[in-house]
Amino acid sequence: MRVAVVVSTFPPYPGGMGNVAAAHAEALSRAGHAVTVLAPGQGLRPLFRFGNAACVPQLWWKLRGFDAVELHYPFFGGAEWVWFWKKTFGRRTRLSILYHMDTVGRGWLAWIFRFYRALFLEAILGAADIVMVTSRDYLASSQIAFLQNDARLRETPLGVDVERFKPGGEKKNALLFVGGLDRAHYFKGIPVLLEAFAKIAAALPSVELWIVGDGDLRASYETLAAKTGFGGHMRFFGRVTDEKLAELYRQARVHVLPSVDRSEAFGLVTLAAAASGIPSVVSDLPGVRSVLEKGKTGLVVPPSDAGALAAALRELLSYPERAAAMGASARTRALETYASSITDRLVVEAVCG
Repeated sequence: MRVAVVVSTFPPYPGGMGNVAAAHAEALSRAGHAVTVLAPGQGLRPLFRFGNAACVPQLWWKLRGFDAVELHYPFFGGAEWVWFWKKTFGRRTRLSILYHMDTVGRGWLAWIFRFYRALFLEAILGAADIVMVTSRDYLASSQIAFLQNDARLRETPLGVDVERFKPGGEKKNALLFVGGLDRAHYFKGIPVLLEAFAKIAAALPSVELWIVGDGDLRASYETLAAKTGFGGHMRFFGRVTDEKLAELYRQARVHVLPSVDRSEAFGLVTLAAAASGIPSVVSDLPGVRSVLEKGKTGLVVPPSDAGALAAALRELLSYPERAAAMGASARTRALETYASSITDRLVVEAVCG
């Protein structure tokens, strides 16, 4: 089949949605399908851009001739044109939509998102032949909870390369965060993490915090880190190679994902940590918490609670044997549930039938 994968961002942009789209494109290609990725800067020339939104009306005619289309949602400025194509030229073409996350935002942006949802969300999803979600836990309380009993619904959890991410090497007394440090990823909870780490470092002076990622907020986060008085214990790596990233996962003792709202819906980084044999401490958010087994492969804490986050991280740092046991259980769960060889089959079936 000729398959188009439509997404708002794509590597080398370091965003989770683009990485998922890349993984799906590879899975579809390995299954024997001819795949074309359409993203701003990759087959699409936006009329204008705002953050990760991009107005790309050429989708209306570029999608003609494909046998199947996979849209990664949200894609403001692109999803509407996919809907228009489906209603005009694409009635016989299979359209699958992977709903990544709710659009939340803050301040005026939150109001824009509300207006957009009221105007477009149900119409866009209504045009799909298949709607995919990464977890039913997230779906149950999401902005598309009305689809829980829809016959078109498919649960397609994200997957991880368990050969690239695997245990090994000497552990260091370090906490690892991996994620975007830009305004589009405000929800990653870096300020909460820095506050929590300051509490930990005061009691455990040998501990380090490794922050992997880059973006327009990095400088402000580095300034905030210095103001805690423990900036010397925090290392900002910026963007790293794939090989270096896998090495950091192997060396860290604990992974942390302190996201603050529903803009975080799953957590590929938690899967990478699990495959690498280390436990995670994550926020108690739908979807995010489903990636681990509480108390067995990691710990769950309330969002935006620096005290609770510090206590959970300190617990695992203080008892490395427990952390190691959780990491081993996390590796087993990754192999049994989230290995890409398992999740790829679900994606190919959903997209191509």
